[in-house]
Amino acid sequence: MEQGRLSRKQKEKSMKAVCIERYGNEDVLELAEVERPTPGDNELLVKVRAAAVNPVDWKIRDGLGDIFGLKPPLILGCEVAGTVEAVDRPIRTGLKDFVADDEVYGYLGAYSGGYAEYVAAPASEFVRKPKHIDFDTAASVPVAALTAWQGIFDHGELARGQRILITGASGAVGSMAVQLAKNKGA
Repeated sequence: MEQGRLSRKQKEKSMKAVCIERYGNEDVLELAEVERPTPGDNELLVKVRAAAVNPVDWKIRDGLGDIFGLKPPLILGCEVAGTVEAVDRPIRTGLKDFVADDEVYGYLGAYSGGYAEYVAAPASEFVRKPKHIDFDTAASVPVAALTAWQGIFDHGELARGQRILITGASGAVGSMAVQLAKNKGA
């Protein structure tokens, strides 16, 4: 992810990103000028306003990227919030239509890319950001919410009227689990 000099035309199609060229501690993180992603079919190009620092990010940076088949150079960052930059046509995924300027947040999976000015990812991985939530907060929600959901519903099979004990409900996953369980009527 060599920085070198870029022509004006290249700069228009480039962006800044935090990259790793090799696995290691936080010293391997580098700010670089890289090519701006181009969204494919059913993908959004999102101008990133906030990205969360998540354990999966530093574990990949430390060398566990091999588990996911990832090899440097990489742009880390699996949770983002931002604004849909542009779409050729409204993208419909389920009940969601996305258009330019929509404020969104989502989970990029282990393939990451969120520590950048722009990210291209499947529209199905994003939802609209509620107006009352800022971008920083929205970026911190996806992994905690997904982990809580999987724990109490997918594995725990929590149903309305059941009781649940959630220990450690002061962290992101625990506090999300409390809200999800309450919403379910448990």
